[in-house]
Amino acid sequence: MPWFSEVIDECNNEQGWTPLLWAATKKHMTIVKTLIEHGATPLKAKGDGMNIMHVAASSNDIHVLDYVINLVKNQESTPKDFIDIQNTDGWTPAHLASFMGNFDSLSLLIDHGADLVNKKHAHKMSCVDEIVRNDNADLLECVYPFVHQSLQKRNIREVGSFSLLHLAAGNNGSKSLKYLLESNGEYVNQICNEQDRATPLHFAILANNYDNARLLLKHQANANARDSQGNTPMHFAVAAKNLSMVRMLDDYGANATIKNNDGYCPIDVSVTEDLRDIKMHFVAQQKYKNFDFTGIGLASAAEVTDENFEQPKANKGRSSSYYR
Repeated sequence: MPWFSEVIDECNNEQGWTPLLWAATKKHMTIVKTLIEHGATPLKAKGDGMNIMHVAASSNDIHVLDYVINLVKNQESTPKDFIDIQNTDGWTPAHLASFMGNFDSLSLLIDHGADLVNKKHAHKMSCVDEIVRNDNADLLECVYPFVHQSLQKRNIREVGSFSLLHLAAGNNGSKSLKYLLESNGEYVNQICNEQDRATPLHFAILANNYDNARLLLKHQANANARDSQGNTPMHFAVAAKNLSMVRMLDDYGANATIKNNDGYCPIDVSVTEDLRDIKMHFVAQQKYKNFDFTGIGLASAAEVTDENFEQPKANKGRSSSYYR
């Protein structure tokens, strides 16, 4: 159809869809081939930067995806990093395959060199981040061997950065967190970055994810770790008015008299904010017997020593530095 060559890349609709992209959306391999053979531009994108590779990856159409990759990879006009081509929001085909949990498409993209770690979209998430964010532990297990070494080179000096373990800890689910802890031995007390210094346990508490917090504590997370503002996980649990989390942290050796950089400990917060249930919980704990609960207990906090803190069974035998 030579007469069609002049309009074969026509995209005058509102979103910029070409005939080729429509065919790819419907998984019509024969039509895709016919259009390309008659002059359709393989990687022509619509208005949001999505091209045929994005469409095929998101629908897990490995036939169209494989055909297009092999067609364009040796063409002079094809960018060297075409496999990681981004749409206007920074999403690569591998991002979409990761987000959708499309193993076949992602595997094909990996075979052709897709970057799962360093290429990030507008929300600063990599492909493997999207896998963890969706708590797809099965897909994470498949790709982890390909990304492990790159993840070890993570720059903790980068402002706002965090590890996979932090992301998994602050997630809604627990499957990816469990995989990272139990199958790969990720360091449970690693900091997110040098500026914030929060641990995965801080992230779990901030997300109000009781199961993830418990899982981290069972794997020897430091219940008294301090972030750059001096806040411990207990500070966040009290601020969130989460009595269940407060109780669990106390069971794992948390010290609610540790002050943050502003000079306030979690018990102070419970008193000044009149969090009665949490305050009564602290009052009932033998280890806080010397704390002045009549007001802000800054003067009496120093009287509570490590001797008041019995190590939980799971942590007995650990050095006393665990509580500092």
